Amino acid sequence: MNTSVLGIQPDCGSEPVATPDPVTEKAREIFRIPYLYPFQRLAIHNILGACGAWDSSDAAPGDQIILLPTGAGKSLCFQLPAAILKGITVIVYPLLSLMADQKRRLDAAGIPSRVLRGGQEKTEREETWEALAGGRAKLLITNPETLGGAEVLRRSADLGVTHLVIDEAHWVEFYFLYSFFHLNKNLKSSILWRKSNER
Repeated sequence: MNTSVLGIQPDCGSEPVATPDPVTEKAREIFRIPYLYPFQRLAIHNILGACGAWDSSDAAPGDQIILLPTGAGKSLCFQLPAAILKGITVIVYPLLSLMADQKRRLDAAGIPSRVLRGGQEKTEREETWEALAGGRAKLLITNPETLGGAEVLRRSADLGVTHLVIDEAHWVEFYFLYSFFHLNKNLKSSILWRKSNER
């Protein structure tokens, strides 16, 4: 177990000594949250470990499913890692209303994000890509129909997507859920293809 993540340094025969915990510090700084629930810390630990936020011998899972009731703090499980990770986090929603709600919450927390959806003007989309490429935004909120487009997949791969999140999956019927996993595979394949051709 990576004790630096838990913020406790073991010392046999004496009381535990508190060490700086960047995860809890970020939670306090950005979200004004004094502590994390154990399930949140586990999910965040797995995300940060799998995305290479620190050198660790722990085997953090590359994929995980988080099932929590409404209001249990699920969004924090990907919002907090997104604020810590260097790359782009892509959040996929099945409904435009959910995308707008997430954008509102991120704006309230002071986390710069952009929305990519159908019906946008070309200039608006270009501003989104420029903001992501220039580091002015770290989160991209979108839906499967938009993210599944060839150009969007290509430009997402160019940006270097670190973490792909599929939120509110309980709204999705089975055939639509399949498209989410197909999308995940296509995005990963696109990123790997771009990297292999850069060598």
